[in-house]
Amino acid sequence: TYTITGTGGCPDDTATTDVTVTTAADAGTLSGVQAICSTGSTTISSDGDTGGIYTSSVPAVATVDSASGVVTGVSVGTTTITYTITGTGGCADDTATTEVTVTTAANAGTLSGVQAICSTGTTTISSDGDTGGIYTSSNTAAAIVDSASGLVTGVSAGTTTITYIITGTGGCPDDTATIDVTVTTAADAGTLSGIQAICSTGSTTISSDGDTGGIYTSSVPAVATVDSASGVVTGVSVGTTTITYTITGTGGCADDTATTEVTVTTAANAGTLSGVQAICSTGTTTISSDGDTGGIYTSSNTAAAIVDSASGLVTGVSAGT
Repeated sequence: TYTITGTGGCPDDTATTDVTVTTAADAGTLSGVQAICSTGSTTISSDGDTGGIYTSSVPAVATVDSASGVVTGVSVGTTTITYTITGTGGCADDTATTEVTVTTAANAGTLSGVQAICSTGTTTISSDGDTGGIYTSSNTAAAIVDSASGLVTGVSAGTTTITYIITGTGGCPDDTATIDVTVTTAADAGTLSGIQAICSTGSTTISSDGDTGGIYTSSVPAVATVDSASGVVTGVSVGTTTITYTITGTGGCADDTATTEVTVTTAANAGTLSGVQAICSTGTTTISSDGDTGGIYTSSNTAAAIVDSASGLVTGVSAGT
């Protein structure tokens, strides 16, 4: 109200107008997780007036739902989230801000490498994802793994799961990748035993104290042959052969072999004896052989005749045979 005091008998004069006062806009203070993964999200909220609008300064880093304040990661970087309350009735707009940092998601990638190894062997498992992760084995009784290099070493028959872990940062969870490795017992040909010197007309059996089901072979079949299953060696001619017993490796295991030598000697040959077979008690005859030389002659009845052990000269003694 505006009043002018009247004078000289004049009344006062007034003029009026209404003034409306509006509450100032209050964007309040923003809260919420400020570090998220590029594959994650967070909700920013205000303790101020409702009904405002959320915006992101760098939508290429993170977008924000204008009404709910849900921030969704897009790529690595930092963006400013602004919450704006529009002023009314002469009041200015009010804003509140907070920064949100977006981190790349951990990536364990895909694991690769030989998945079947021997209990005496190794393989290296590798990842096409982020470097610097840690390898673990679910069954160290079957195989162990070097945590840094991914080198898997067989221990005993079985299966283990190799896991590669990348630790998440900046709000990102850990990421893992897995692969199974099967370990097979090493082939064992053992040690061979059996007679190692046989006659060209004889045989021997070579046996192994290792795994059963292997195959026997002879390096020189012209000297001696061998039955592939039983290990029976049969002489053929003079010489030496190597008998090999082979166990075929499976599941990434190499074959294993064991060897022994067998020497074959010519059979003794006494041949056929010849000479006069009827003599006088005062006479002699010489018995000879067309077989091997160096043998010894003997008489079964020295009362009838004696014989020279070296020359085969038979001397009659008395009537008889």
